[in-house]
Amino acid sequence: MNHDADLAAVLKLAPMLAGIPIRPDIADEGEDAPYIVFAEIAMQDGAYTLTGESSLVPARYQIDVYAPTRAEANALAGAVADAVAQAFGGTLLNRQGLFEPDTRLRRVLLDLSIWFDNP
Repeated sequence: MNHDADLAAVLKLAPMLAGIPIRPDIADEGEDAPYIVFAEIAMQDGAYTLTGESSLVPARYQIDVYAPTRAEANALAGAVADAVAQAFGGTLLNRQGLFEPDTRLRRVLLDLSIWFDNP
């Protein structure tokens, strides 16, 4: 089961991210920064413990924050990581600051392990 809608809903509710476009996979053509793009990069069908099936299932998501300045990209990335941690108990596995020469934007790549309810 894909959890894109759950993740997008949590990000859209974060006060610092309000009004910022949040898209799966790719930004809309001509989209003005700042914006956020996310993609599921690994997902298990279910999760099990030594006592049987777990009520939670892990997934890995890459969330990319694009902004005109490094300071803004870092601030928004922090808001993303905080929102995910509060909502899902997500863990930040990797964070990388990048410069996108084609768009002249700053990008912060977040690699997150997120635990969703197991339906």
